[in-house]
Amino acid sequence: MTITEKIRELVADWIHRGHTPDARGINSGNCDSFAGDLEDAGYGTLMWGEELDTEDWSKQVQNISGWVEHNAYRHCFVKFEGRYYDSECLMGAEYPDGLPLYRRCLSDYPFFIFHLPEPVQIKIESDLLLGEL
Repeated sequence: MTITEKIRELVADWIHRGHTPDARGINSGNCDSFAGDLEDAGYGTLMWGEELDTEDWSKQVQNISGWVEHNAYRHCFVKFEGRYYDSECLMGAEYPDGLPLYRRCLSDYPFFIFHLPEPVQIKIESDLLLGEL
């Protein structure tokens, strides 16, 4: 049985037993139990995102200041044969941030926030900006 087939089987079992309405529901508080089921079945190693080094994440995510530090802890998954899997990612992802839960975190991340040194003082010298014509 492939890992994809095992994930399908486990998700169906979780749904049948009433533990979740769908695969996404597993990743809303039970990701560690699901990853443990995969690991117990011989499919990979359970890991939390916070256990990974910054270099394990895609270059895209590495370049977003503070993203790994603020979001990695949110999810548990397995690494199997060089790819990352969870209940929603049957084909595996090249990087952990390719997992659907992290993709949702990325879509919600405030890219418009600039990390400026504290305290920030801005001096406006334009007469127009000061309201003087």
